[in-house]
Amino acid sequence: MSLPVSNNTHGLCNVRDEYPNIYVIHIKSCISKEYHYKVLRLGYYPSHIKMTKKTTVNGVCYSIPTNYMIRLNISRVEATCLTEYQFNEKVKFIINWVSNNNKEESVVSEQFASYAAQLFLEKL
Repeated sequence: MSLPVSNNTHGLCNVRDEYPNIYVIHIKSCISKEYHYKVLRLGYYPSHIKMTKKTTVNGVCYSIPTNYMIRLNISRVEATCLTEYQFNEKVKFIINWVSNNNKEESVVSEQFASYAAQLFLEKL
């Protein structure tokens, strides 16, 4: 199922959902980036659910499951992304991948998924 193209301050984004595969094309400043996600595990919702933060005024918040796992291909790197609820009810966002020198790498954030993604991209 192809979702409508969204236009916001972060550029244009087109999402094609073919569960368990999700294809995203993001265009900003005439630069196109393509991402492919594969849902490996849906996880479950604990009794105290955390929500994502709005990225725009009219943005949508989503419930965050625990043990949700996806595989992401970005910049020719395959990474595994995972959510884990902690005992303090915070959500840990974890990204694991193998670097060019075959070293296992990982970044973690208890703040936001986007911060974990930012740390990941800085290490590439």
